[in-house]
Amino acid sequence: AEAVVQMQLLGEVTMLLEKAKKALDALVKVADQAALMAEGKEQAEYYYFEVTPAMAELRTPIDELEMIVDKEAWPMPSYGDLIFEV
Repeated sequence: AEAVVQMQLLGEVTMLLEKAKKALDALVKVADQAALMAEGKEQAEYYYFEVTPAMAELRTPIDELEMIVDKEAWPMPSYGDLIFEV
């Protein structure tokens, strides 16, 4: 019973990592497609309507993970780090 909280956190982190992996795969797919397009209006619209939303989908689970994972184990600077320490 002592590890209940740890098991719950592990389950939550695992779920968020799975969401992040799916979102990353989707982002890579649309970004690769955008890179194949000729520069111009069509490519810009593709980035706006496809790549930008895919980036937002990835950001959601990552933001949640950032709140759960210990700062010492988080390999990227947090928003607080970027705002107050740079």
